[in-house]
Amino acid sequence: QKCFLLWKIFGKITEYMKNHYDEALSLEKVADRFGFSPTYLSRIFKRYANISYRDYLQDLRVEYAVKEMVHTAHELGDIAVNHGFSDSRAFAKAFVKRYGCLPSEYRKRARKCY
Repeated sequence: QKCFLLWKIFGKITEYMKNHYDEALSLEKVADRFGFSPTYLSRIFKRYANISYRDYLQDLRVEYAVKEMVHTAHELGDIAVNHGFSDSRAFAKAFVKRYGCLPSEYRKRARKCY
């Protein structure tokens, strides 16, 4: 029963994050919004997503940024900031972690496919 309830709440938390990923979403802010301590919310992420809160948020931001990157000619720095990254360096670091290449390289390869 408790496990099912936590899973349901986890779904609401991730939905909230998907709707607000481009904002400053600290672990503390999200935990407070849902009535948890940051430590407990961190444990929930490890348990139900098998990933840290920070990595989940970064992956979410990268995922949405990739869509804009591939389908527009917007500058990478603008895309980074539009999707919640502090700057293009932070975006590049998260991008390389997920895709193993720089955003500019990924964009070039993706455009060759279209």
